Amino acid sequence: MLGDIEVINVNEEFIVQSGAYVASTDDLTLDTQWQGFTKGIFGSNLFMLKTLGKGDMFVNAWGSILSMNLKSGEKMILDNYQLVAMSASADYRVTKHGGLKTSIFGGEALVIEIIGPGTVYYQTKNFTEFVRTLIPFLPKRNN
Repeated sequence: MLGDIEVINVNEEFIVQSGAYVASTDDLTLDTQWQGFTKGIFGSNLFMLKTLGKGDMFVNAWGSILSMNLKSGEKMILDNYQLVAMSASADYRVTKHGGLKTSIFGGEALVIEIIGPGTVYYQTKNFTEFVRTLIPFLPKRNN
């Protein structure tokens, strides 16, 4: 992806978007059988991995990577495509955002509500929205 690569020093379990994961030191492994996020995705292609152990994890993003440290009970709402990684200590729920108008004009909007304590890493750009913006300008195929 065209964007930042961030090194996260993992000393607690983390949840990372599979497309953002690049590499990690050998003392950190990934639990690919973890099914935590799939409970509330409602057909989204958001596939998450969970880290086990301690070490450095390298993640990438579309655009810049920003982080926010949430205090206990503090909330953050992100578009599901913006999330890069988050502390497993944070609680979360995936919900639909907006009403009928949002669904009709903008498509199904899924968001992740994250409740601290924990650290959240998110990307400044949304690749899916970028592609949607380009589609009207792409040449049409003649059948």
